[in-house]
Amino acid sequence: MSEKIIGIDLGTTYSAIASLNDLGTPEVLEDPIQNKKTIPSVVFLKGNNNVEVGENAKRMLSTNPDLTVSEVKKRMHEEVIWSTKKGKWIEKDTGKTKVTEGEFTPAQLSSFILKKVSSIAGETKKVVVTVPALFENLARTRTEQAVKLAGLELIRLIDEPVAAALHYASLDATKGISGKVMIFDLGGGTFDVSIIDMNTTDVKDIKVITSKGDRHIGGTDFDKEICKLLNTKYKNNTGVNLFENDQFSKYLNIAEQMKRVLSVETTASEMIDGPQGSQNIEISRDEFEKSIDKYLDQISMLLEEVLEVIKLGANDISQILLVGGSTRVPAVVKLIRDRMGKEPTKGVDVDQAVAAGAAIYAGKSSAAKDLTTNQKKNLDQIELHQVCNHYFGVFAITRDHRTGREEERNVIVIPKDTPIPCSKTEYLQTRYDNQESVRFRITQSAILIEKGVTLVNILKDEHLPLPENLPKGEPLKVVYSYDKSGKMHCTLEHEASKRKIELALEPDNSKTLEQAATEIKDFNFDDFKFDGEKEEDKSTKEKPGEEAKETKEENPKE
Repeated sequence: MSEKIIGIDLGTTYSAIASLNDLGTPEVLEDPIQNKKTIPSVVFLKGNNNVEVGENAKRMLSTNPDLTVSEVKKRMHEEVIWSTKKGKWIEKDTGKTKVTEGEFTPAQLSSFILKKVSSIAGETKKVVVTVPALFENLARTRTEQAVKLAGLELIRLIDEPVAAALHYASLDATKGISGKVMIFDLGGGTFDVSIIDMNTTDVKDIKVITSKGDRHIGGTDFDKEICKLLNTKYKNNTGVNLFENDQFSKYLNIAEQMKRVLSVETTASEMIDGPQGSQNIEISRDEFEKSIDKYLDQISMLLEEVLEVIKLGANDISQILLVGGSTRVPAVVKLIRDRMGKEPTKGVDVDQAVAAGAAIYAGKSSAAKDLTTNQKKNLDQIELHQVCNHYFGVFAITRDHRTGREEERNVIVIPKDTPIPCSKTEYLQTRYDNQESVRFRITQSAILIEKGVTLVNILKDEHLPLPENLPKGEPLKVVYSYDKSGKMHCTLEHEASKRKIELALEPDNSKTLEQAATEIKDFNFDDFKFDGEKEEDKSTKEKPGEEAKETKEENPKE
């Protein structure tokens, strides 16, 4: 029997898993314990090597906030750990060889969620996991780590809006669609907007044109604004704050429920238990919408930017596909309608589309022997073409031919929206005779940055030792390769001497995947008990160097 083909939507607030049926159609699986198709991405670290994930953990946010972690996905790009002793995220000491008891990295916590979600599909091991389009190299690497720590084999990472587009294109109702489709993905923690060129007349062809996003806009941000309204109204009634210092955890579940009510009703009320007793507090839809104005403005600006990048107007977009639970908020739908001049398409389940698309992608990435005849036939009808979501470059010194002054510049090797997979080469030069080494700083940025080098993300800072007696202007080769998982790989080389460095593009002091997998054993990961499971009785030192010099001495490109 062939292994199940599954895709996982690893969400900020909720996660889901989908599997391909015998016909090649994705089906989102229901958790048999919680009887739901979406599982809260919440981890309760209850001690004694036991952990809860899902609905039970979510309930612990209000009663045991120090031991309960939510919105882990928002931390995947940060050097932080969750401390159960302090009950919050703290900066990770990158000089430590390992985290200690009561400390958990974002990758570890995400692995608990993945282990729980994947268990719904049975003994499956091979998975496709979704990530926001805006995720940079580090966040993707840590997601890969989480997959491995959960005991799963990663087929590939796929961007969430791309997964949603795959699912949408696969539906019988979309046959004959042709044109530019906007994927508007507003989830619990992140926002992505992608433009897809879709043609489903014959073969279902999906070409990603571009994506933009913001990791600081999502449903939980809306929930926190409701918490602030609750606090204001409670204080007005009692003279006492409901909470202090933005400690929302106890009231986030209530806020989420009120948001859901306000998506269908004009008012929502809840009995709020606070330090001065219980108060019945009512919030109107108008109050809620005013509280999230700043986020709506940011969304509107991103819509403008994504259309400007590809030089399209709203009229050039044939359809707008909504993805993510936060698109149920009426103010969000109104914003889209007003800005784009058309009604969004209601073609998919906003909570399940990403997981379903991930399952399709898993099927397309699987070996023929793992697929039934019908699965292969159905999947062969879908073609997907993706692009690079960031600018990747390298720092170099260039001379302004007008002033003669040297300046540091970010030389772009792979521009954003380049079709992937791809490989690009850039030749740089030594700056002076007898240069002993060259310093390479590999960069990543969501926007085009050439002169403002302090604004880019440094993926790697590395020195390549050089042979003796090299002349000024000796060529040095930088090769970037960008894979279908949205991961970058880089090689530095002096071809004449065959001196070469393969770079693992992770921040300095970060662990490799293999090191992380070893480290997690200190926590007896395999012994953690999830809700619904039976308890078992189980007793370089950096070398000095110089920046490379760009081969062509000219003004930075506009």
